[in-house]
Amino acid sequence: MTTTRRQRHPAGTSENPGREIRYQDPEVLITRPLVRLLLSGAVSQSGAQAAAFFRDVARERTVWFVRDDAGSPAPMDSSGRRSAPFWSTAARAKRAAELWGGNLRVESLTLDYWRNVDLPDLADEQLLVGINWSGPRLVGWSFTVPEVINRLTHALGESSPGPAPASG
Repeated sequence: MTTTRRQRHPAGTSENPGREIRYQDPEVLITRPLVRLLLSGAVSQSGAQAAAFFRDVARERTVWFVRDDAGSPAPMDSSGRRSAPFWSTAARAKRAAELWGGNLRVESLTLDYWRNVDLPDLADEQLLVGINWSGPRLVGWSFTVPEVINRLTHALGESSPGPAPASG
């Protein structure tokens, strides 16, 4: 399992340096606010993929991602926000690597490392977290780090920390 700090490269794969990763559809990322406005099959599929992500990760305690020697892709959505995508199984991540092409390979992180090291790094970098993107255009939901932590806490059956007690 990979436990080293990963670099993210916003400019595509090593075979496509200096250019954004492009899909068949230039709007590669559906964010939560947009999802609420859309009522298509892709939206319900994205919701199912997100639910599967947290269920699988809670059970297997492993998170999967793709990378090449330069780092991991961090595609930009139409609003200019970047997401670091993750998958709940090696097979899902492998499919993404095949769709994106280049020299991408599949790697994993333990849940504890992802939760305690990688997610705080993503928050510091102001990146969203892409969850189980799927389909021929690799679309799906992206969440803020606090949203991911909240959903993960719920999936693990842990109690959420309550509000800080009032001083006085």
